[in-house]
Amino acid sequence: MAGQALRGVVWTTPIGAPTAVALLQGNVPQDMKWQANKTRATLDSYARMAAAAPAQLIILPETLPLFESALPDADRARWQRSLSKWRRHPGRPADRVAGGAYYNSVISLGSAASQRYHKTHLVPFGEYIPLKAVWGWVITVLHIPLSDFARGRA
Repeated sequence: MAGQALRGVVWTTPIGAPTAVALLQGNVPQDMKWQANKTRATLDSYARMAAAAPAQLIILPETLPLFESALPDADRARWQRSLSKWRRHPGRPADRVAGGAYYNSVISLGSAASQRYHKTHLVPFGEYIPLKAVWGWVITVLHIPLSDFARGRA
């Protein structure tokens, strides 16, 4: 009853023109996702999808086979040319920093200066292993890639 009464309430007001967003999903099979010999095909597939997406903001999945810091210069230039032409900005998670820590991140590329945000609220057992002294063996035994992200700064 209360829900029906609140249906007519205007809770938000749009400001400015809408932003077109594309979420890309390449449907890479799980058994092929981390195979080094599939990296080139995966990167090319996402580059084609991003170039064809009619959006201002393009979001790529966190399971691309390379960290952003390991992206070859030729691929980075290809992305920059394609995205800058259309003033589009992809978000790309998973970044490795000096010292070996890696983060679940959003990294912007495109017409604006590159920016990054490292996620601070991580999901237990999905993005990090709580109580590593007790549960750390899980990573060793199961060999789960990207299973222990570092927490970003607040």
